Amino acid sequence: MALEYVLSEKNKYMLIYHGFLHVKEREHDNKTYWKCSEYKKIHCKGRLHVVDDKITKFIEHNNHVPNAAKIEAKKVISILKKNASQTTLSTHSVLGNAVMQVTSAVSAEMSSINTLKRTIQRVRQKEEAAPANPSNFEFIIPDQYRYNSNGELFLKFDSGPTESRILIFTTQQNLDFMSECDNWFCDGTFSVAPPIFAQLYTIHGVCYSNVIPSVYVLLPDKKEKTYRHMFEILKSLKNNMLGATSHPKKKFTEIEQLK
Repeated sequence: MALEYVLSEKNKYMLIYHGFLHVKEREHDNKTYWKCSEYKKIHCKGRLHVVDDKITKFIEHNNHVPNAAKIEAKKVISILKKNASQTTLSTHSVLGNAVMQVTSAVSAEMSSINTLKRTIQRVRQKEEAAPANPSNFEFIIPDQYRYNSNGELFLKFDSGPTESRILIFTTQQNLDFMSECDNWFCDGTFSVAPPIFAQLYTIHGVCYSNVIPSVYVLLPDKKEKTYRHMFEILKSLKNNMLGATSHPKKKFTEIEQLK
């Protein structure tokens, strides 16, 4: 019979056997030693030895009885964490689905509602944590960072893993908007750019006196040829962006000119 495991609050595997929970004590050669999860609290001497997913030795739990409700509560929390990481349901929905049919005995073994909500939020924060800043231009951008929250492609251009790498982030709607603007305001910001890039360059479209940030570009340097190349790329992303319609009529290269 296959061994049954459940995750602890700290995402460590716990082994379920004869209605008792066991935590990993140590490993030696091909043998894993497990001890009762209550060993610190009540000094239980229950032990398991496992070799190749088979129990080779079981030492009885000497001072307490099995707690089925506690084990079921652990299973519910595992399901809750899985749904938090793999679905886009609201915190309320994830919690509701997990505890919908929980008995009062199981509920008594679980944390408070507010604590469970924080658990869901922590799982999602960990899942959504951004990767560390790259140390060279050969980094790979994971798919989840190529799209915005609406599922639209946001990384519109990536020149590839060279020292002249350019990344352009925008949406098709933003490009359509910019192609209709008479004026653009452009600004390079240096303090927020990842270390290997020289600047984050932003392009704002102006419509009825409203200045709307529309394109975000990570540039490797501040050379004129790089700026020219960037605008050529934008032109290729949207027909007539800089073509026959003469949009934009003006490009201001420092946003301070708005003041």
